[in-house]
Amino acid sequence: MMKSPQTIASDLANKIYALNLEARVSKFVILRRQDEARKLLQTDTPYLGYLFLSALTVFDDSLSEAERLKALQDGIEKAKRLPNDINLVESFYLNGLVRLGRRELAYDTVRYLVETTEDNINALFSYLDRARFTGQLSLIEQILDKLERLGCDVEVEKMQMQVLSEVINEQHLKSLLADADVIIKKHSLINVGSGRHTLGNDFYFDLLMLAGSDEDAVATCDVELSRLKITYAQKHGIDLNRFVFGCGTIDVGND
Repeated sequence: MMKSPQTIASDLANKIYALNLEARVSKFVILRRQDEARKLLQTDTPYLGYLFLSALTVFDDSLSEAERLKALQDGIEKAKRLPNDINLVESFYLNGLVRLGRRELAYDTVRYLVETTEDNINALFSYLDRARFTGQLSLIEQILDKLERLGCDVEVEKMQMQVLSEVINEQHLKSLLADADVIIKKHSLINVGSGRHTLGNDFYFDLLMLAGSDEDAVATCDVELSRLKITYAQKHGIDLNRFVFGCGTIDVGND
């Protein structure tokens, strides 16, 4: 039995999502997925073809970061000019920006997705991770409020937010994370999430790299991020002694 275009699109979307957990994607896999995406250009939802083609460019190490970003944005614009599911388009654009470590470009997209989503619990938890990635503390609070209204237990997250907001404000967290990207990229690492916990009055914030990342690179990055926090605090005349900043490696399935 031949698969319907909707099934093909859903299968391909899942395959592309899965690629985000791989540190390196082979050219063969990229080309194979691109062939699948092009077939969607001939269906009644051609925007999906452009959307998936743009999403796949971010995994292509043969392109420079600037080339990958441009290809991503060009494909997104093509998808937007056609009848589309705008939240799906913006979600894929956001995933591409995360893969490229472009936090500052992701601010407006995260905000849009949060503000246009009211009752989709899974989506809101996904955007919660993205708001942590960008350091948008005010959006994190909005998401937690929405999840709480939907009956979700977010007591731990709210407690963490209270401590985090006490030790660093949104402006400095966003700026510090942007500075951290320079160090992360220098070591050819990909930040896909964060680990967070409190200990007493201190907040521990670890940027998590893909499973399988070079352990020596992660260890060196961890030291350099700790130093970055110290120099950042000195430069801006703020006290970050309660904010413990570093990095580690994510396990598949962890947040």
